[in-house]
Amino acid sequence: MELTVTPDFQWDEKVHGNSEAFWVFVEDVDSEVLLHHEYFLLKKKYAEEEHILNFFVPIFEPLPPQYFIRVVSDKWLGKLIGRSLGVGAHVRLSLASCNLQANLAPFTSLCPSSPSPLSPIPSPSLLQLQRPSCQCHSGI
Repeated sequence: MELTVTPDFQWDEKVHGNSEAFWVFVEDVDSEVLLHHEYFLLKKKYAEEEHILNFFVPIFEPLPPQYFIRVVSDKWLGKLIGRSLGVGAHVRLSLASCNLQANLAPFTSLCPSSPSPLSPIPSPSLLQLQRPSCQCHSGI
């Protein structure tokens, strides 16, 4: 998933200092399961720019209708601001409009190879790193 975060506030150094921390949460349709969380630190000198976050979220069968993305300020979490509790954004992501891969490509098959003995390892200190029960290496 690629998420573009665009700050939508006026930076005040007295309030925000040199940076402002945010949490990015991806929740299921019922907001019961946290599918992804990520810490995002916005620095003052980049406050006017867009920021791109890339991450993976699981997709389950049957395909849920939507996920929710929530970006919440770490500093203002739980503070009463106006009529809302905390500062952040809550966005609904419709999975029906997402481009999902139709099917997964099959795994690459393993090459036929036989195990190699440990005897060619020249350094005794490297041999000591092996578990006592290990008598060979993968041929790859």
